[in-house]
Amino acid sequence: MPWDFAGPSLIAIVSYTVSGSFTKATYPEMTGIKVRVHGAGGGGGGAGGTAAQAAVGGCGGGGVYREKWILVGSLGTNESVTLGDGGTAGATTPTSGGTGGTTSFGSHVTCNGGTGGALMNATAGTSYAQGTNSQSGGSGGDITINGGVGDNGVVLSGVVVPVGHGGGSGPIGMGERHPAAAADGRTPSTPGCGASGGVAIGATARAGGAGATGAVYVEVYR
Repeated sequence: MPWDFAGPSLIAIVSYTVSGSFTKATYPEMTGIKVRVHGAGGGGGGAGGTAAQAAVGGCGGGGVYREKWILVGSLGTNESVTLGDGGTAGATTPTSGGTGGTTSFGSHVTCNGGTGGALMNATAGTSYAQGTNSQSGGSGGDITINGGVGDNGVVLSGVVVPVGHGGGSGPIGMGERHPAAAADGRTPSTPGCGASGGVAIGATARAGGAGATGAVYVEVYR
């Protein structure tokens, strides 16, 4: 515990699902906060369609996660809370998924979003659509956890091969797995996680999923 007094008590948890602000005067008995910040997830890659061929887009990565303890004296009157948008879904043309947006709490903590998964054109042969590496970046935080890795899309001899866990995960949830059959990629319901890529079997192209938005949670102590 970063402040020097006995028995801190949790009096409120403020969850932000949209951007806003944290107002210090709302909690006159507050002595400090712990803020948890999660960058947005990356979008899944699109998968092209061609008869008698297949394609699988790569999965998006998870956003960076950070926690920080902040004493009341270091807080501004109003601290801005900005949630990053989830990375855009890869299109059916196909295109790669977009990078998730940056999430921040004032100037205290900033977390980068996860990168998007790569596209895959249809093939009757063997192809790999790059998922994502572990995402890093941002500033602040007493604890930092890099964004989870997004899985590759894999086609071997024109056949879709299921691999791994899917989109990049974070400390508060899991990314989305590739669909088990031909379908668009899936958007995760948990903030900060990466989407799965589209799965195309035959002539119909499939889009990737959109990444999950970022999130901020503020624990208020007295």
